[in-house]
Amino acid sequence: MSLLFGACTSTSVVRTPPTTLPSGLNATGYVVDGVALVPITGQQRHQCQYVANQIRSPVPCPDLIPKPPASASPNAPPDFATCSSDVDCGVPQISASGTDFFLDQQAFEVPIGYIGVPGQTTSDGRPLGHFAILAGKNLNTSRVMSNPPQAVPTYCSPVTEHPSLVIHGSVAGMYECSDVWNRASGELDVGHELLVWKQDGVTCEVSFHGHSTVNQNLGVAVAEATSMLFPTRG
Repeated sequence: MSLLFGACTSTSVVRTPPTTLPSGLNATGYVVDGVALVPITGQQRHQCQYVANQIRSPVPCPDLIPKPPASASPNAPPDFATCSSDVDCGVPQISASGTDFFLDQQAFEVPIGYIGVPGQTTSDGRPLGHFAILAGKNLNTSRVMSNPPQAVPTYCSPVTEHPSLVIHGSVAGMYECSDVWNRASGELDVGHELLVWKQDGVTCEVSFHGHSTVNQNLGVAVAEATSMLFPTRG
């Protein structure tokens, strides 16, 4: 696993013994800088496949996501959670956004001191984590017509203080997105650490809210744990 290291940040990755999961990951996932990443459910993978069929395009479905808070239950239909509010659920919402694939997760278990959404906390007072995956063949974050499509929002700048990144055989770029929305691009990535790569003709993005090396590392870990699901029907 490729990881980013900041001069002032202590970074650790704990890998549990491997099993026979198709992705080569393990049954309990990883811990990245104190944030646990756990396997998605079969139903969530089915949702990824449904979107791939809907938009007729491959989608980067994550094998691992941040661990939902204790209030979330993976066995409770229809949205796999029993919790007090949507913010506290920590259950990823997987859908089509026009012709793009979109996964959005708010609230997940984080250590003390984690940098998440500024000024927001979960019901137990911990920092609120937020991450998203956005992908599409013609991914365009511009709020106006753009040719060629503008995959990276104009309020995001390249992060150069790390080694070159390769995700699934493709060169990837890490960007730090301003806390100030300039309205020229979509608002999704404001305040995020954003990782972008291209695979199977699809531009893929993983982003975590909050400026930190931890969130850069999480973006890399989640991106490396994605599997491209192809449409199974036209």
